[in-house]
Amino acid sequence: MGINIEKVVTEKFEMRYFRFGSGEKVMVMLPGISIKSVMESADFVAGAYKMFSPKYTVYLFDRRTDIPETYTVDEMGEDTAAAMTALGLKDTYMVGVSQGGCMAQIIAADHPELVKKLVLESTVSRLSDDAVKTVGKWVEYARAGDKDALNLEFAESIYSDAFWDKYRDAILSMARLYTDDELARFVRLAEGMNGYTVYERLDSVHCPVLVMGGSDDRIFSQADLRETAEKLHGELYLFESYGHAFYDEADEAKQRILDFFEKTAAYQ
Repeated sequence: MGINIEKVVTEKFEMRYFRFGSGEKVMVMLPGISIKSVMESADFVAGAYKMFSPKYTVYLFDRRTDIPETYTVDEMGEDTAAAMTALGLKDTYMVGVSQGGCMAQIIAADHPELVKKLVLESTVSRLSDDAVKTVGKWVEYARAGDKDALNLEFAESIYSDAFWDKYRDAILSMARLYTDDELARFVRLAEGMNGYTVYERLDSVHCPVLVMGGSDDRIFSQADLRETAEKLHGELYLFESYGHAFYDEADEAKQRILDFFEKTAAYQ
């Protein structure tokens, strides 16, 4: 497919992104934390979301290229909003995943003109103590340069048991591909979750919202997801027997996003 990686430049930073599709509507995707940048998977993402291409032009944004030593989720959200504005994007159909969903809530709350409809996948409006501990383990292993331990802990946190059992060897083999620069980047992104909360600001979000999650998420509980959906007066759907990364495992997830955006189906 050969998706091109593009770059938006503002007065303060540069940010990579890619786009695909040819529709009149604009869809924006904000990915979660990853050890390797999702920019390396552009062709795979475009193929996985090809059902959106006829009606949507899809933009997927990375974090800024020069990540500061201290970089909060609020700052990530503000930088992404600035990048969208620089590209002339507004009234978008936004999908935020995990940390990207935290950013999406910040954008919807502080820049409502940028978001027409919002889908949040495996994300919350504030962190529980258990979530803080999980992210802390990731940071600990990454700081120590223990690629195998980080890869194992990260994978076990996000994938369902069935997916983990099926792809264990392939997932574990990824550890040897991580660079020291990628580990340092990961640490800064993960530490950016410290003190995160947008809960009290969500009263200013008035666009339609769909919150989706896995029933067996090991990072964010069902109660966490439900709290976020209720605060946003949004719909909630839980995928039974799936974990945090249900969006990679459940084929139905993409169709539910499209149906929500198009309002072609009403789910209970």
